[in-house]
Amino acid sequence: MKNLSRPLRILIVKASSRGDILQALCILEHLKILSKGCEIDWVIEKPFCEVVLHHKEIHNVFVIDTKKWKKGWLKSRKEVFSVFKALRKNKYDVVFDLQGNVKSAIVTFFAKAKKKLGFKNPREWPNKLVTKIKFDPPYLNIRCDYVGMIYHYFQKRMPKNITDHPLYFEIEDQEKQKIDMLFEKLDLAEKKKVLICPQSAWENKRLSNDTLLELMEKMHHQTPCFFFISWGNEKEKKQACDLAVHPNTFVIERYLLTTLHYLMQQVDFVIAMDSISLHMAATANIKTLSIFGSTSANYYAPKGPFHQSIQGRCPYHITFKKQCPKMRSCTTGGCMKDLKSEDIFQAFEFENALTQSQTL
Repeated sequence: MKNLSRPLRILIVKASSRGDILQALCILEHLKILSKGCEIDWVIEKPFCEVVLHHKEIHNVFVIDTKKWKKGWLKSRKEVFSVFKALRKNKYDVVFDLQGNVKSAIVTFFAKAKKKLGFKNPREWPNKLVTKIKFDPPYLNIRCDYVGMIYHYFQKRMPKNITDHPLYFEIEDQEKQKIDMLFEKLDLAEKKKVLICPQSAWENKRLSNDTLLELMEKMHHQTPCFFFISWGNEKEKKQACDLAVHPNTFVIERYLLTTLHYLMQQVDFVIAMDSISLHMAATANIKTLSIFGSTSANYYAPKGPFHQSIQGRCPYHITFKKQCPKMRSCTTGGCMKDLKSEDIFQAFEFENALTQSQTL
């Protein structure tokens, strides 16, 4: 067992992507338990830094911009030097490389630390050269892989049930008032408030609008609902507006991540595909109903008594542990597109989700 006579200084290297980072945040709760008073720093890519910049448990955030740096190392050399100089001013007890690629290997190499941990079989083999302690994850759920590395270092048994812990991000009063005023303006009396997040980065992770509209109708028929629809880009905004033909529906703005998180805390539950929105909702202390196709619900879906998921079946009988090898190339997306609203409605315990209050 490690000597815990003083708080540890810890560096987390998890730079991308936004959804993976959100799922990795569950390690913070465990670190605080295993090493009370520990000081945690985080290395993250610039496009995703909003996720950790507003987190109360993170002390320092080192922002890298490798996409920009790759385009012109000479032009960016001062910025690169500045980031790594700031990083090397710190001496850590341990570095946890949760990324497992060449990019994170460079950061881990330059970080000053007594111990450096990484995965036994990382995504990119050069990563193995910079970590001294290797962790062989159970591959049961992505959260177990991240949290397991923490317990491996502390030489303690990992808890059986690893779940997303509620997170509370710092939010500007103006952004908070924006959501409060929206809820006051809308007619939400005696209606269940449902946030639907139909978007995903990949087409083969999305349901058709027809299926979603039918599902909304079945839910509303059982218990009066008011639906909020989210979106991330202009194409997704059009899809959201098409869903707004259903009565008692409102297409929300493209909010800041912290504002969206606050909105999620005000609704009764969230329906989402495998996406950033789903993993954000899992940290918002709210029920989630998630729909998976080309990625594994067992591996990626939020875990806990307030989270339900359904896995679409591949019409070509392809099996996988994490992600379908044909996710990007499949021309039909049958695992999602063949799902019927009735299948989804029956799979989820909508009666409980719609009629019972959530107690957390």
